[in-house]
Amino acid sequence: MTYAFILGRNKELSTAELGAFFKNKVTVAKHGLCAFVEGELPALSPQDFLDRLGGSVEILEIFERNVLFADIEQKVTDFLKKKCATLTGKCTFGLNLLPVNKKSQVLKTFLPRIKKNLKTEGLSSGFVNNDFQNVNEVFAFKHGLHKLGTNIWMVEEGEGRVSLGSSVSAQNFEAYSKRDYGKPFRDAKAGMLPPKLAQVMINLAGID
Repeated sequence: MTYAFILGRNKELSTAELGAFFKNKVTVAKHGLCAFVEGELPALSPQDFLDRLGGSVEILEIFERNVLFADIEQKVTDFLKKKCATLTGKCTFGLNLLPVNKKSQVLKTFLPRIKKNLKTEGLSSGFVNNDFQNVNEVFAFKHGLHKLGTNIWMVEEGEGRVSLGSSVSAQNFEAYSKRDYGKPFRDAKAGMLPPKLAQVMINLAGID
């Protein structure tokens, strides 16, 4: 199995944290926004593992690598066809770009086509990309898109190719907000360490 970890703000620390778990067998994408890992995750589920990390914001399960641009529509349609067939009611899906490109016409082109393709297969579906931009992270988490496995990412690999992956876990922003702002007291003089950075430091130190 191949996983891609979408990295947080400090890419170097985020990558080092993953290296502590995977013995440095981590490959960073050329754009530096995510890291690929081969093998099994050291946890019961992707969400359990992501909850242990401070430097990654999402885990993708890669289902196709080095896909040519011309083949993206069919590959995503085939993947969603299998996913949607197992769901009851309308199938909700999303499509995202990494790196993010708010001026790109890719999503505006692919989203309606994929929806039409699914309809041809007898599957009722709807995409949740507001204004044809990447799906909002908070929206995706609150609506459990990672549990459905229908939030798809196109990760640029270079030379006109992408990796395709479905989001299988998302950072629990509510839990981190509670740990940050819900702490019993603050001591500005002693210093305040952000919870995510503290989690990264714990993992780098190898403390269980």
